[in-house]
Amino acid sequence: MTTLPEFLRTERLQLHALCPDDAPALFDLFHDPDAMPYWHTCRHQTLEDTRSAIEAMLRPPRARWWSVRTAAKQETIGFLGFLGFGTIPGFGYAIHSRHRSQGYAAEAARVALDFGFQQLNLDRVELWIHEANTASQRMAESLGFARRGAFRQIYPREGQSRETAVYGVTRVQWSRSDTQSDDRATLPMDSWPVFYGVEPILGVADVGTAVQFYREQLGFTVDYVFGDPVSHAGLFRGEWSTQGLRLQLTQRVLASAAPSGALYITVAPRLDVLYDEYQRKNVPITEALAVQPWGRREFTIRDLDGNLLRFGEPA
Repeated sequence: MTTLPEFLRTERLQLHALCPDDAPALFDLFHDPDAMPYWHTCRHQTLEDTRSAIEAMLRPPRARWWSVRTAAKQETIGFLGFLGFGTIPGFGYAIHSRHRSQGYAAEAARVALDFGFQQLNLDRVELWIHEANTASQRMAESLGFARRGAFRQIYPREGQSRETAVYGVTRVQWSRSDTQSDDRATLPMDSWPVFYGVEPILGVADVGTAVQFYREQLGFTVDYVFGDPVSHAGLFRGEWSTQGLRLQLTQRVLASAAPSGALYITVAPRLDVLYDEYQRKNVPITEALAVQPWGRREFTIRDLDGNLLRFGEPA
């Protein structure tokens, strides 16, 4: 485990290793309804709420968090760091509302990201940003992050799911953006294969008939069909080419073979509209729309070949 130095320093700030004893200095930040409108926590009501939140943030083995203090007055104005869980290293921060618009967040982020890439040996970092948080989106871009996509998630303060934009930067990109340093260790990531998504393939008894069902009953558009008679097809349903569902249909070797699979499809925020649409079209619904114990609203349909498609959203 990499040991944090006593603190990281910038021209105006000091970043000290976060600890539960920082709770009194950060409670006002967590308690202020205007201070953290896009953070994934409800407003704190007690000092113990803040202490518990800090303890939870520090719990993952790979987590690294700092309190952000002004160098001149040693006033704690926020926090930032690496979340320490998930497949891709995540980065987060919050600065008190009375200290915004002074460049503190970007200044602190630069030195923390330097530490992450150089000392923690991270190969990439992601920022997840609320769709309405345009200031953070601009800051991410100014730091060299690029928008990588988006997904839906629940924001406790709003009590509903919203779109979260995903911004990312690799170690190679970060080192290239810094003209002051040429001696950073880099990985030859430009030559790595890039995974852009996954397209399920469902085996069907008759591709032409299945294409007609998916187009007319389920609302998909046809990307392509191949063969005469048709033996393979590509389908799509979504608003944008970077967001949506792509799948392929292929001819089963044996028409009597069992269904080849099931799909889980996230649809938000208009799951009810889709459910009503499929009811009107008499699509075979095997499980009605309901809230599941694992915290998602879901329903399941069956296509003409018995393949199951489960649609869901955060509850």
